[in-house]
Amino acid sequence: MRIWRIGTHRVLGVLPSEDEIIPKNLRKALDNAGQWPEVYGDFEVCPFTREKPDEMQMVCVESASHLVIRKNAY
Repeated sequence: MRIWRIGTHRVLGVLPSEDEIIPKNLRKALDNAGQWPEVYGDFEVCPFTREKPDEMQMVCVESASHLVIRKNAY
């Protein structure tokens, strides 16, 4: 799972990749959205790695609100 910080070129990676640490409301939204959804919202993340230029910062999602789901974006 990836989170794009709108207005930037930064992308956050959500760990662990096999079972992301995310809130229940976000998991439910993703489970109901089908394959390759785009989810927009306000996310509070907890960093696992430091922010570095040209590197993806790894995070977990503490909270997600104001979710808007675009199903089957690709």
